[in-house]
Amino acid sequence: MKYVKQVISMFHKILMIELVFCFALIVYFPDKVTQLTGYRLYTVMTDSMEPTIPTFSLVLTRIIPIEEEIKPNTIVTFKANRFGDNILLTHYFRETQVGNDGNTYYRTQAEGKDFFDNYETKRSDIIGTYVCHIPFVGKFFLFLKSEFGFIWYGELAIVFLINKVIKTRWDEKEEKELVKDMA
Repeated sequence: MKYVKQVISMFHKILMIELVFCFALIVYFPDKVTQLTGYRLYTVMTDSMEPTIPTFSLVLTRIIPIEEEIKPNTIVTFKANRFGDNILLTHYFRETQVGNDGNTYYRTQAEGKDFFDNYETKRSDIIGTYVCHIPFVGKFFLFLKSEFGFIWYGELAIVFLINKVIKTRWDEKEEKELVKDMA
């Protein structure tokens, strides 16, 4: 019975280490994870897609090759220039239009709006298509990337080390009592 508990405990520890490792890769090396999987996670920062995608949702986007055609009414994640800042948005792709300069622009639209976005979105700006979202989990990912997230990592490491020391001391005490009882 003790052997089974040890195996389960070891399996649990390995699983937790793998999960922490995966989260760290996703948070700190998203480009590498995207190259391997073809998917990327984004946090929705505005209410432009509510109620379909709530603010602070974690959105999973499938990266699509530049030659792949996008069907109208598909939710896409794309790069946009808002007041000189390069940002990422997740909105509906509605239609293509040819501009006065001869370029083809992809017209996007926020949820519930009856007008197109003002962005001149080219096909090269579109990153991928929406797959699914998890409401409010994006806040957790933003926290992990923040300075407070790094402090939290340190706190977790200290708690882990203290726990390890206490557990080791208890095990030593238990072994001494066992040897004492056998003698």
